[in-house]
Amino acid sequence: MKYPFLREFSRRMKVVGMYAVLLSNSGQKLKWKQYGFETEDEQITLLFATLLFIMEQSLREENCTLDEVAAFIDDLNGEYLHKPMTVDDCHDLGDFLVNTVLSNDGLQMHFQGYDFDKAAYQEIYISYVANRIVYDALENRRTSYYLTDNGYSLLLGTLEVENNMRLTIQEIIFNEHLKKRNFDKALDDIKNIFELMRIEKLKNDEAIARIRQNILNFSVEDYSRRLDETFGTIKDTRAKLEKYKNLVNDRVKVIENEHIDLEHISEEDVGKLEKLREIVSYLDRTIDCHMGIMDSYNKYRDICAREMENYLRMTRVERFSFSQDIFEKILDDATLLAHCDRFLHPLLNRNPSKIFNLNKVFTPQRKREERSQQGTVEEFDFDEESWRREQRQKAELKFSRYRSCLLAVLEEAGRRGSVTLAELGLRCADDGAFLERLIPAISVFKEIMVDLIRGAVFSVERLREEHAQSLQVRTTDAQESAAIEGLTIGELLLSIVEHEAGWHTLEELVVRKISHVPDVLFHGLVDDEGRPRQLACTDIRFSVKRGL
Repeated sequence: MKYPFLREFSRRMKVVGMYAVLLSNSGQKLKWKQYGFETEDEQITLLFATLLFIMEQSLREENCTLDEVAAFIDDLNGEYLHKPMTVDDCHDLGDFLVNTVLSNDGLQMHFQGYDFDKAAYQEIYISYVANRIVYDALENRRTSYYLTDNGYSLLLGTLEVENNMRLTIQEIIFNEHLKKRNFDKALDDIKNIFELMRIEKLKNDEAIARIRQNILNFSVEDYSRRLDETFGTIKDTRAKLEKYKNLVNDRVKVIENEHIDLEHISEEDVGKLEKLREIVSYLDRTIDCHMGIMDSYNKYRDICAREMENYLRMTRVERFSFSQDIFEKILDDATLLAHCDRFLHPLLNRNPSKIFNLNKVFTPQRKREERSQQGTVEEFDFDEESWRREQRQKAELKFSRYRSCLLAVLEEAGRRGSVTLAELGLRCADDGAFLERLIPAISVFKEIMVDLIRGAVFSVERLREEHAQSLQVRTTDAQESAAIEGLTIGELLLSIVEHEAGWHTLEELVVRKISHVPDVLFHGLVDDEGRPRQLACTDIRFSVKRGL
């Protein structure tokens, strides 16, 4: 090559392409201005802040649904950005960022990068986030988002150095801080090392998933680069981590030997001991993560070899696209339907497999029969009445818990005119019975608070009009149970106004989040599995307006 510095140009273009495609997807959208984000500076700030939030949730292996993204945007807006957005606007904006800007509405994103070695443009496929199906505490089906390999590379490239040097530099800094006995910074360093190791593990897992989906989406260069990066991460790392662990344990023993009577140890040495023990804990977790990387490293090589063998076997079979080669051509010219038998005949003329049992052809297949009868009258072979009664009891129990929580809030707000969640927490600390009414279940309390914040203002008159428009006749107990199961917060509030004594004069309930105050803590709670829990919530103010 005439210009040797252009040999790795395609790799550089992949990094450039990740930024170019992202900014192109974002800059061409007019929806930003609906929420007050007029300049590119504001748009890019929120976009990368949201990407960092998704990365943080991915590294913690926690769910990241659109509700969590909307809550994050709402918090940022309330404290820093100060745009005129409601909670629903934050949810809509989060959906726009994740599904339109970062996911391109489900369409494949690519960038044309020039390869000077091959003297041609190459398509570089890019994806920032992926999703998976999760279930929340109430077993509701949700979509959770996480970063892909490209997403991690994009964000890490904004701050960190090249992959093969990042971990080495962090280890050097950690070792220097240990030598200088700066344990606070050493603790931060080992946390960073742990996060880098976890990122490598997640990258390997994603590469394995991509190979399983389609080996052709993974080039030889990608395969070798992934191996080199992983090997660079795990090379000599285990021995270094063990060495650091022994060094920290020696420091702990020195401090303990200097203070045999631990009751008279100084606060400074107590702090050092706590930091050192936490460093040991993170070193143990990092060593475990190193073992996970080793396992994924071996698994990655084995799966690549197996999938490549399978692909070589498949190349002997001529394949085609049914939609392009057949379906679209038939749509263009319907007369081709007369010749479809020429294509389908070989498929129906194959010799049966050796495990094919001709007798099974005439045996009624129960599952197929059940599927074919979907939508018809269902015959129960168990006690239908008992089942309906059980479903009705479950729905009524759920309804009573929701009603208890909302009624407890209304009673305190009605007695004072307005009440905050912090004031409710103080009463819960002194009154266990009120705590059980306010938080009959942690999942119920969370859902009620989220729905109240999302609604913000509840007008009883407007709720009555909406209820009158959507009123349906309930003919069976099962339909009534289903209606109770899907009851909204507005319908629940309307039910209290109409059926609970003393609340027929309520005209409006206003719910507002309170910023710049500490979170409210509720103690003495128990989750669904009977384990003790404490709950931290953003402070909220509830205000009621009564009529005559």
